[in-house]
Amino acid sequence: RHVPPAPSKPRRRSRARPSDALLAAALATLGEGVIIADARWQRGGFGIAFVNASICEMTGWSPAELRGRMHSVCWTRSAAS
Repeated sequence: RHVPPAPSKPRRRSRARPSDALLAAALATLGEGVIIADARWQRGGFGIAFVNASICEMTGWSPAELRGRMHSVCWTRSAAS
């Protein structure tokens, strides 16, 4: 009894994933404000992990001042000025 071979699965094209450093460099130079925050809600908001220069210009905060704070701090200071 002849059993036909199983159809082969189509090959997936492997996509090169950009490195975190490359993505950070691209976001840092973007003309729009970018905030990347932790996905977990904490008391007061989401913890900021990354900001670019544009968001710092908009808010008046430096990257060092923003990292680790809650995202809502950006709007508090900029709304007051």
